Amino acid sequence: MVYPPASFADAAVFAAVRQDPEQPVLCLVNLSGNRIEIDTVLPTAFPAPRRLHDAVTGDTSGVKGRRLRWTLGSYETAFLTGRPVQLSIPESPVVAKPAPDALSKATLARRQGDVLVELDLPSDRWRPSDPVGATRRTFQSKEGKVTIEHRAEGVAVVVDLVTTRARPGLTLTVRGAHRWAVSGRTALVDDLAIRRHYPFPEGSGYVWQRHHAWGYLPYRGLYSGLSAGGRLWQSVVEPLHPERPALCFTDPKGQGVAICDLRTNAMNVVLTNADDETPEPERLELRILGIDADLAVPVQQIGQGQPWQVKGLKPVESRLLHAEFLLRLPESAAEATALLAIPRLPIEPPGADLVVDAPQMNGMAGREFLPKPGSLTWSNLAPVPGRFEIELELRLSEVSGTDTDLANAYEITLDGQKLPVRWGKKDVWSTGNAFFAKARVGPVDLTGKRHRFRIRTLHTWCALRPEFHLIPATEK
Repeated sequence: MVYPPASFADAAVFAAVRQDPEQPVLCLVNLSGNRIEIDTVLPTAFPAPRRLHDAVTGDTSGVKGRRLRWTLGSYETAFLTGRPVQLSIPESPVVAKPAPDALSKATLARRQGDVLVELDLPSDRWRPSDPVGATRRTFQSKEGKVTIEHRAEGVAVVVDLVTTRARPGLTLTVRGAHRWAVSGRTALVDDLAIRRHYPFPEGSGYVWQRHHAWGYLPYRGLYSGLSAGGRLWQSVVEPLHPERPALCFTDPKGQGVAICDLRTNAMNVVLTNADDETPEPERLELRILGIDADLAVPVQQIGQGQPWQVKGLKPVESRLLHAEFLLRLPESAAEATALLAIPRLPIEPPGADLVVDAPQMNGMAGREFLPKPGSLTWSNLAPVPGRFEIELELRLSEVSGTDTDLANAYEITLDGQKLPVRWGKKDVWSTGNAFFAKARVGPVDLTGKRHRFRIRTLHTWCALRPEFHLIPATEK
């Protein structure tokens, strides 16, 4: 196996050449949610044929002067060879599953083929205001209101809840599914609903410990000190498509239940097989969560990828949840596919965007050094309710831990407003002749809207640590 240099194609394209005297293969994988047009010279390790054939799709393209011109759709893979080849793709295994019976106590149950989807509102907490059999029924409790309406196109569900950590949202239980699919923003995410883990034998004393996380935590601190192994998809990682937010669960014949037009302000929507929690009975669960207590506290409060470090941040204890969706019953694989079909969109950064306007920037031990004056601008910074001072770590001197020769070398603005810099504790970190100190700006109100924060350096070899601590304005 030979790997072409990074300059061979777009940075989002993985490329490798399988050197086989009978059938060399150039493998291309688009690792992005964007369509990529490749126009490059074939790697020397790959003999240039007159025509390329993709063993995956059957597409072909002529080759002139070793020039490769190929288009990869989002997350698409191509195996390019010099002659036609029939790629043998094994059929999806069919796992025999008994068709589940609808639970008599379920508030709502919809079934098509082998797939059963249930919504159960416990009767000890929820009271219907309409009789059984009514086209439209409303259920109320101290938590809020759920309306279920039978329409010609399906069953419409509207949910308004006050969610808490103990009762975080609404759960739809899915049983009998052979395949699941999610219409995501950048990709159609789908897989077989094959059981991956089984309960430990009774009497063994073994249980799955979700909070035993070995090594680094997944997704750079996405979770709150646990390994959520049962999650198959979640909107905090791959959001639903804004124009066609839908999921579908089908049996081997393609029949099943689709959850269409899912609109919600949920903190997270999670599809899980629950095998890291309560694996029996075997099922899938779609959880529409006003509060996802499994997420790290900063992710709960301000989202992913934010440079804000908020002192004393607490888990979300209560939050309003609104959700609405339509349950439909596709009768074939083609119909199920059509319910999710739509052109995918580019990746939308979940966190803050950083733009560096500087001739050069060198990283060292988590600090960034600018040999010449420049600027760093963060946009899409999450709002944080309240007034805060913003504390930074900046290079204060090129001379010693007590000197202040770079005290006037920084211009800091928030949403276009220039903020005076106040210096605090000196010599908090140093290397060579770079001496750092704490600095604060503000107080400022970070409530309401997304923010733009800019640090401009006015002197050579200024440096900073690219994270900011928010100190409540009442604290000293």
